[in-house]
Amino acid sequence: MYIFFTGYCLLNAVMVTSQNESWKKDEELRMFIRLTQDSDKVAINLYAMNSNMFCIDDASNNLFFMKSETKKSCNLFLKKIDGSNVYTRITGVEKGISSPSVSPQGGEYLAFSYKKGKKEEIFSVNLQQDYKFIPEISLPTPCFNPVFLPMSRKIMFCTIGKGRKPLLCSFDMKTNQISQHFEGQSPSFFPDGRKFVFTRKDKKSGQMALYVFDILTSQESCLLIENKGNIYQPSVSPDGRYIAYVGPSKSRKTSSNYDIYLYDTQNNTTRQLTFHPANDLNPQWSADGQNLYFISDRDSKKRTYNIWKMRAF
Repeated sequence: MYIFFTGYCLLNAVMVTSQNESWKKDEELRMFIRLTQDSDKVAINLYAMNSNMFCIDDASNNLFFMKSETKKSCNLFLKKIDGSNVYTRITGVEKGISSPSVSPQGGEYLAFSYKKGKKEEIFSVNLQQDYKFIPEISLPTPCFNPVFLPMSRKIMFCTIGKGRKPLLCSFDMKTNQISQHFEGQSPSFFPDGRKFVFTRKDKKSGQMALYVFDILTSQESCLLIENKGNIYQPSVSPDGRYIAYVGPSKSRKTSSNYDIYLYDTQNNTTRQLTFHPANDLNPQWSADGQNLYFISDRDSKKRTYNIWKMRAF
């Protein structure tokens, strides 16, 4: 069953530029901690900048990431983030695993995309019982990048619509009902679950901009457009005030890489958090809202990606 929603666009986008004064001192104060090693063979997909590349449940001390086992094989693994190096294999397939997302409130389920042949579907596993694949979402078009809604057993995900445009949909794990919403990708919810942010190409600038949608009122507004470059992988803080996201570096010496930025929704300001010449991607908040987890190829001679933790403030 499909339900269609349309949002009313308020068109109050704000063009924001980042501040990057004293960036060396600023990055030094963030206390970067590497949670994985090169030997973990953390896998990413740079062509999927609007999808999760890993996920964290720091209340349970769990880190879920994609690991490259061969050139064609990529599976999900669980690693404890307390430095104990305890690993658990979650999936065991030849290829096609991506976009992991762990459910809130105890991390009972792990959802992910699984491309088998030409068809991409969304599956889940029950982390508290067994790791048997549970088929969740299957459509004639690809289904990818699942994200759990707060305080519920619902999943928001992306599929492909007319003109190859990404569409946001939601799925109720209890009723198996699918609701199709509107064009967009990379959803991230505010704590109460009433609003969420997402990215979509702005018609005027042609850049990927940040939008917010209110589920209760069905109102949509364009929240942020970067001065130069696209916005990727937004992540709302646990208190709902801040939004971390990825954009092209504004440092003169590192203009070809991606960095992490922080947007303050109360003051309508943004600032650059990372300045390393490597790529810093996919920021995700700790439960206390004081730290950000992210994936990066910094401090690796072979440009191998690892998962890191840093202070957000």
